[in-house]
Amino acid sequence: MWFWIAGCTGIYLIFIIFEELNYFFWNRYVYGPKQVLRKKWIRRIVRGYYFTKKYIDRNTQQHSSNYKKMSSL
Repeated sequence: MWFWIAGCTGIYLIFIIFEELNYFFWNRYVYGPKQVLRKKWIRRIVRGYYFTKKYIDRNTQQHSSNYKKMSSL
């Protein structure tokens, strides 16, 4: 009796897993992998690095020009 209950439950779980995998891979086949999101995050990281570097360079130039003004006095 318990064998049949466990067997039916196992088959049901395997069917659910198979169905979800089939759904996942079908959507991946139809719509493609999530490359767009990956590219979007890479662009954000590169853009953030660029603006941070630009900000640091601008502040470094301002401080160095202030230092040159003070040293010429």
